[in-house]
Amino acid sequence: MGGLIIMSAGEPGPMNRPGSPARRPVRAVIFDAGNTLLRMNYGVIADHLRTRGRAASPEEVEEAELRARVRLDPHLAPGAASTESTVTHGRYLRYLLEHLAITDDGEIDAIARWRRGYNLPVGLWNRADPEALAAIRRVREAGRVAGVISNSNGSVRSILEETGLAAHLDFIIDSSVVGVEKPDPRIFQLGLREAGVAPAEAVYVGDLYSVDVLGARAAGLDGILASCRFLQLVASSPAPASSHFDTLPHLHATPELKAPCPDDKKFAVVAELAREFRSRFETIDIDGARILFPEGWGLVRASNTNPYLTLRFEGPTVEAVENMQRMVYDALRRFPYVTLPA
Repeated sequence: MGGLIIMSAGEPGPMNRPGSPARRPVRAVIFDAGNTLLRMNYGVIADHLRTRGRAASPEEVEEAELRARVRLDPHLAPGAASTESTVTHGRYLRYLLEHLAITDDGEIDAIARWRRGYNLPVGLWNRADPEALAAIRRVREAGRVAGVISNSNGSVRSILEETGLAAHLDFIIDSSVVGVEKPDPRIFQLGLREAGVAPAEAVYVGDLYSVDVLGARAAGLDGILASCRFLQLVASSPAPASSHFDTLPHLHATPELKAPCPDDKKFAVVAELAREFRSRFETIDIDGARILFPEGWGLVRASNTNPYLTLRFEGPTVEAVENMQRMVYDALRRFPYVTLPA
């Protein structure tokens, strides 16, 4: 698709998994918006940093944003943090600024305040990728449906209209409008309904492995990672590709833990847990209780098919993971019919 290079990511998806049934011809290509069809306005960020005495070119901001996104991706694993939460936005900006050698907390907070007030409600995502229109046109010229599914604040349609891309799309789904966001399979099912195709007849193209690729695959679509900008970064550097990941933090995570709980009580337990932790931490209650601790995240959700709760925890250190796990276990001990994992 022109310069919008895409590639399958990670383990084989529905389209190429050995032993899987033959995949139907693709009838729909569904795109993410931000960092796929749309780009952040790097020039505006560079201009603002310059007013604060921080010299950075738009190209340097772009490279820092790409590195920040790779670093952010593990925090967005299915069942973890929302891409639209204030915690995620703050972490994303902090990672970007750290790659520009801006590490002072006061300075980061000041830049975050500027970002939150800039160009509302659209914000910084107001530039079309240079290859986006050509990519969409090629999909349409091939007789395929072209659509968008985006985690957004309700403004993605207006941005795509202003950038001239909306007129070439068959549908646009905004998570804030429909009330569910990626990687929840339900938002992909809405896209399939709009496209009028089966899951095996659609591919989804996005920039985040945790949200876009895994989310699409969970809904039966093939998930494709838009990799163009990382390949550009590697090509322009004399260092090996692996070196671009050297500065990323090593995260510690538990496996999926199972806590037996009666079928008639498990959903009530999760709801009560979400209410309890919401008073202290940002908590997302879509398909479980996702608790965003300062040092990481924890997830408790009820199995849809079996009498147990599933739990996962992730943080920068073993100690942080154990601390989050201990807090959740302490809360679950109030329910005598829940058997905690060993």
